[in-house]
Amino acid sequence: MPKFLLVLLLVAAPPLHSQGRPEPLPRDWRVMDTAGRLTSLAADSGKVVVVNAWATWCLPCRVEMPTLAALADSMKTDGIVVRAIAPETREAVVRWARGQRIAMPLFVEIQSFPAAWKLDALPRTWVLDRDGRVVFTHRGAARWDHPEVIRFLRAVARGEVTPLPALSPVGGG
Repeated sequence: MPKFLLVLLLVAAPPLHSQGRPEPLPRDWRVMDTAGRLTSLAADSGKVVVVNAWATWCLPCRVEMPTLAALADSMKTDGIVVRAIAPETREAVVRWARGQRIAMPLFVEIQSFPAAWKLDALPRTWVLDRDGRVVFTHRGAARWDHPEVIRFLRAVARGEVTPLPALSPVGGG
């Protein structure tokens, strides 16, 4: 893959202390993990949540998945969680996951992503602050374990919103 930087699209969010903050996205829709347990993103209230929409048939999704797993592993103690949600069957995700070295929970839709999420491409990733408000969104594959992403997420966890100017492509430096 070429050694160029992917410019990430930052959501035009006002500072966290502004009165004009966007409304939180709905988090009460249900998902299921690969063990068959039902949950919702509401269970992650009070945490910074990285939500990734992906699919087993989506090559860019599969390519970025190890970097999401590495991110999830590195964020365990920071109050930051990664939720990878596929709009397909649990059986398809379980079958795909068996052949992978992905040590993070994977989820499938029980209910479709709510319209407010504006899921229009795979992969698609959102970062929600502790109040459930989008502070960042990205369409396409990226290297989620990049040090700049980790710094950004830790800043979000501290209640600061800092720009994330660029990110290396998957496989890039």
